[in-house]
Amino acid sequence: MTRYQRLHRPKVESGYRRPLGLIGLAAVVVAAGLWFAWPRISVQASRTAMLRVSLSGIAVHLLSAGALTPDGGAVPLSLSNGRLWPAHRLAAGRSYRILLTAEGPFGWLITDTTTLKTPAVPHIASHRVAVPIGEAVTLHWSAPVDMVAIQQPRLAVKLPRPGTTVSIGRPLTSPGLSGSWSVTADARGWEIPQAVGTVTWHTVSWLTARTTVPAAPTLATSVLTVHWSSPLSRPNLAHWRMSPSVPGRWTQVSSSSFTFHPSGSGVAPGTAVTLSIPGGSTGPVSVAHAYLRHTLHVSWTTPQATTLRLQQWLAELGYLPVSWTPAPGSSQSLSWSSAYSPPAGSFSWRYPSVPAALAALWQPGQWNVMVQGAMMHFEHHAGIAQTSAPTAAVWRALRLAVLGHQVVTTGYSYTYVSETLPEQLWLWHDGRIVVHTLVNTGIPATPTYLGTYPVYQKLLNQTMRGVNPNGVPYADAVHWVNYFWGSNAVHGFVRASYGFPQSLGCVEVPLTVAAHIYAELPYGALVTVKPPGSGPL
Repeated sequence: MTRYQRLHRPKVESGYRRPLGLIGLAAVVVAAGLWFAWPRISVQASRTAMLRVSLSGIAVHLLSAGALTPDGGAVPLSLSNGRLWPAHRLAAGRSYRILLTAEGPFGWLITDTTTLKTPAVPHIASHRVAVPIGEAVTLHWSAPVDMVAIQQPRLAVKLPRPGTTVSIGRPLTSPGLSGSWSVTADARGWEIPQAVGTVTWHTVSWLTARTTVPAAPTLATSVLTVHWSSPLSRPNLAHWRMSPSVPGRWTQVSSSSFTFHPSGSGVAPGTAVTLSIPGGSTGPVSVAHAYLRHTLHVSWTTPQATTLRLQQWLAELGYLPVSWTPAPGSSQSLSWSSAYSPPAGSFSWRYPSVPAALAALWQPGQWNVMVQGAMMHFEHHAGIAQTSAPTAAVWRALRLAVLGHQVVTTGYSYTYVSETLPEQLWLWHDGRIVVHTLVNTGIPATPTYLGTYPVYQKLLNQTMRGVNPNGVPYADAVHWVNYFWGSNAVHGFVRASYGFPQSLGCVEVPLTVAAHIYAELPYGALVTVKPPGSGPL
């Protein structure tokens, strides 16, 4: 064959290649179309519905859906938004046979059968629940639940989607609350709710406190300690109030203990103190957000101080017949600590000659009528109501007087009465006898009290009224009256004579000396009455 023939030879296609290719391609297209058009059903698990159902194919729709119960019953099912729902609630934790039938074009039908076990009702992680303040009762479940309900009060919580944590009711804003609930739940909204059990819940307990007041405190360093029932997150110390106001500061000893430390001299002995700590959230708040139910009032009285310190201060101010000299090098602090631990020093008589009966009364460090009389004299001088023992007011005024060196200028007086006939009275003042006179004391039916007593009331004039032993009433005018025990008094009264028992209990003196005695006897001055047979002053 020539080159021309080879170049211009007509192309002849193979007779069997083209028909086979078209047929194959057509077959593939037909198969693909059938695959896409053929109805199919696929199912997947759902978090809310029974199942998720997907239908594929051309013009495919679900023709029927149902569930067969274990006992042979049938439950209609419906498809909504690709999810399968039962027509009524189903029992939890049971197996159901799901039958689905779909129809496609040309009447094509396809069925799907699957077995589904409905979820069992989860159990509560704990049937005893502690509820923090400001939160609602929260139940934790072993698996997701769809709805939780309680009977009393009637509450139900429907979750947007099943979850393992459910908060019920309103937030609880107060400590000390508690309750008990019967709980029902379902794992899915289309299941029959099941009784889960009883849940008891409580908020934290109310915050409480106990106080420790030292039995014998050094009040310059410590007054009291407050111990709280649980650690505090906010003590709110600015709202704690001390009455009377005591300068000082609170120190945190631990997360639940606070101690108050006064500043300056501290708190006077015998002071009634009240600490007020508000309840509610303005007061102390614990780590668990608990607080006091009511305002806490803690009251106590600081202990009485030593008689020795009282004697030292009274002696410094001239209210005793003795003086006090601090020991060389001893502390001269006038803080309240010194009232409990007096500084060293010595007492000495202020006068070279002291009546024996008076000297016998002096006992350093011991409370007796001499100390009581000196205190009564100071109380009258300071304008303080008379008391049988030193009060906080007495201690405070006494300390201020010592700080101001306010020494009394009236001197020291002592009255001695002897019932030895003839009855006599001696008034001793600042080391010498200034009055000596005959007197009348009580008759046997109404005797004068024997012993030593301080003058507790003084009157310039008075009409004494009563009934004589014979039953006849009396009303006698008396002058310059000095009461020392009950109705017994040293006073001026006119008698024809003096020196033997004539009165109804008082010590009667002539009017010529009564005014002098009245002027020399201050409040608290001691009057000693001795029985017959006693010696002179």
